[in-house]
Amino acid sequence: SDTIKIQGLVRRFLAKRRYSALCTGLVLIQSQVRGMQSRISFHNTIASIVKVQCFVRARLQRRRYAETRYGIIIIQARIRGACERSVMRRMDDASLLIQSRARGVQCRDRRRQLVSRVSLLQSWARGMIVRTCRQKMQHVAA
Repeated sequence: SDTIKIQGLVRRFLAKRRYSALCTGLVLIQSQVRGMQSRISFHNTIASIVKVQCFVRARLQRRRYAETRYGIIIIQARIRGACERSVMRRMDDASLLIQSRARGVQCRDRRRQLVSRVSLLQSWARGMIVRTCRQKMQHVAA
């Protein structure tokens, strides 16, 4: 009976040692699995953060592009407007020059016509004066 008690104690001791070794192995396996799960979770989190950063940076870049494009369009419009105003100013100056020259030509033509008409009237009037004087002289002489 003492031997049975000793055998029971030895068996219990060996069972406790196996159980302790088994528990130690299980704890080690659990820590490895949890570490792996943690690393996978960390990797997934980092990947998600990178995606979000990518979307945010893309949106910011699109906004900056739109603002820059809008600024460029404004500058282009102002430059085109200035060029167009310059062209219009030159065209106005040219048209005013053409108009003034045309008016000058018209005025000179009218003056020539007026001078020729006045000359015609003067010659007619002188002719009349000469004829009248001649008639008076012929009348006095006769």
